[in-house]
Amino acid sequence: MQEVTAIDQGLFRGVAVVIDDGVGRGETDILEIVAAIKDGGGHPIILDKLPNKDTDLENFANVAFFVMDWNLLGIGADEGVAVPATLREHMVTANLEFLCRLSKNRHAPVFIFTNENPAEVIEALTAYDGLGYVPSESHIIVKRKADVRGDVYRVLNEWADSVPSAFVLKKWERSLIAALNAMFYDFHTKSRHWPVMFWEASKIDGVPPSEELARLITRLVTSRMITPEFNLDGFDGAMKEDACENPEAYRKSLMHVLEAERIVLNERLDGGSVTTGDFFEEINDGVKKYLLNIRAECDCARSSNPELHLLKGKIINAAGVIDKRLGNALEKDNQSIVFAMFEGHTVAFNFTEFKVAKWNSMKDKRKGRLLAPFITRILQRYAAYSQRPGLPRLPPALLDQIKPTEQGDAQDGVTDPV
Repeated sequence: MQEVTAIDQGLFRGVAVVIDDGVGRGETDILEIVAAIKDGGGHPIILDKLPNKDTDLENFANVAFFVMDWNLLGIGADEGVAVPATLREHMVTANLEFLCRLSKNRHAPVFIFTNENPAEVIEALTAYDGLGYVPSESHIIVKRKADVRGDVYRVLNEWADSVPSAFVLKKWERSLIAALNAMFYDFHTKSRHWPVMFWEASKIDGVPPSEELARLITRLVTSRMITPEFNLDGFDGAMKEDACENPEAYRKSLMHVLEAERIVLNERLDGGSVTTGDFFEEINDGVKKYLLNIRAECDCARSSNPELHLLKGKIINAAGVIDKRLGNALEKDNQSIVFAMFEGHTVAFNFTEFKVAKWNSMKDKRKGRLLAPFITRILQRYAAYSQRPGLPRLPPALLDQIKPTEQGDAQDGVTDPV
């Protein structure tokens, strides 16, 4: 976290979109906000109304932040003109629908700086199901214009310094963009045909060239990233306060975070793409079971309807398998356990239960994709299990000679695998 002055952009360098019809009318508050953005080095794009419903909002993909007025009726709050209730309702609905659409295209902070009553704006945001708005957690911030004016960057950065997800996003994004530019510059200066070279190699190998090229670019970009300097120590207190105020809600949010670390949900995946780690759900007699594809990625990619090699998994009680001292699950040799894998459930995959099925028969049952290092660990444990050497039994005559104390010493040395 950092100190910022009134004209220091801090974490919010770049283009800002200002949606406010007051600029054209010469409203002092919004003009001061726009001037402060320019003075700080930012580049404001000014709109006097919301984009049309058919506007492609991907055009806002690289915007640093948004400033939006709530009242876009072309009537100043100080003009004393009564606005018909139906017209106001239409305006509020349009604002909410735009914010909902925008959140799906660009996860950037939206600052509603308005002359309206902030409480009324917050009430409307909270009541709209499509946004899932929670004032203390949302990327949408509501303030009076008069409370911001020339201090726009100070307000933005104070907000970011109180929201760890926003703080980390902005720091990470800056490093990512720098690495992306560096990677494309490095390759373009060597040959403008570099993507075609890799594309042709993928086609010869018989793997989907688009997927392979995308993975290559991702790997090349991340290898050039300079690790951002994060310091989140200042957020510890707020997190502990949340845990104390509502333990159950905190536990649920923690499980959701762990799930997001472990899997990508099906709606985020390419519907035609199948690979190692894809998992599927089947329900028999009301009991949910999961099937995890462990077939090699290259084998899955060589056919439009590949054969899947599926480990069977079942939901288990996490309390019985978690070792708090080690911070992990105690597993048997013939299983692998993923804590908080899906919908808050811990799932144990059994290496002795295996199913082979075609992709076309399973794709409608896919729930997501298990990510590394979790899928990597399962593959490693399964490989070790499938190649385990068998040992001959000890002779019965010897077993009869083992003393009880020797048996006890041997048992003391046994530890559960982790």
